[in-house]
Amino acid sequence: MRRAFLFLCILSSFAACAYGQQKNDYTLNLGFNYGDRARKQPTFSDKETVPGKFEYWVFDNLSVRVQSSLLVSKNSVAKVRSSGRGDAFLGANFTLVDFDPTHPLGISFDYQVKIPTAIKGLGTDKVDHQITATLYRNFAQNRVYAEFDGGTYIAGQQGRTDIAAPQFSIIETVGLGKLPAEGTSYKWKLLNETDYSPAATGSPSSIVETVLIINTISPRWNFKFGPNFAITPYDSRFGFSAGIQFKGHFGK
Repeated sequence: MRRAFLFLCILSSFAACAYGQQKNDYTLNLGFNYGDRARKQPTFSDKETVPGKFEYWVFDNLSVRVQSSLLVSKNSVAKVRSSGRGDAFLGANFTLVDFDPTHPLGISFDYQVKIPTAIKGLGTDKVDHQITATLYRNFAQNRVYAEFDGGTYIAGQQGRTDIAAPQFSIIETVGLGKLPAEGTSYKWKLLNETDYSPAATGSPSSIVETVLIINTISPRWNFKFGPNFAITPYDSRFGFSAGIQFKGHFGK
C-alpha cells in the first residue's frame, strides 16, 4: 500500500508544478525505481520497478492519466526472483483554484484507482482507491514551490473489510542558479519530498524521504534522479529513482 502511494508521489512530483497546463497538453513519463529490503519483517530483499505514465489535460484545470508498473522484479528473502508486469492505475486531477496573483493558494483534488493487472505474486490482486487534496503555491519569485498533500488510501482485502490509511506528503522544489527568463523554467531544480502514513489497521506507520535533482534539458524534456530512504523500520531502507519526461501538445 505504501509502495503504491510512493509510486504516485514520485511520478507526480517529477514535474513538481504541473499545474498551469493548457487544454490538450500531455506528458509522458518513464522511470526506474529500486528499493532494498526493510529493516524489520522484510517481504523481499530488493525490488525494482519500471513505472510509466501518460497524462492528458482535457481542460486547463482537469487532467486524466493512466500509469503502470511496466515491469516489477523482486527478490524474495529466500533468494527467489519474480519478474513481470505490475498493477495499472487510472486517475484524474481537478484544479479548483490555481495559484496566481489573485489567489494566495492553489487547490486541487486527485482520485486514483488501482487495477490489479500484476502477474500473480507481484501485486495484491485487489482494487485499491486513493483520494488526495493538494494545497500549493510559489514563493521567492517562483524560485520555491511548496505543496502539501493529504488524503486516504483504501486497500482492498480478500474476505475482509477494506483498510483505509491516511496519507500525507510535503514537497518542496527549489530552483537552482540565476532567475530564468519569463516563461521559462530553471535548468536545475532540487526537490525534497516527505511521505507520511500513520499506523492503521493492518498497516504500520511509514515515513519515507525522497530527494531528486531535476534537469530541464529543453522545454519538452526533463530528467530526474535521486535517492529515497525510510525513517520507519517496515519500509525499504534505501532506494533510488530515475526517470525522464516528455511534454507535448495535441493540435496547434
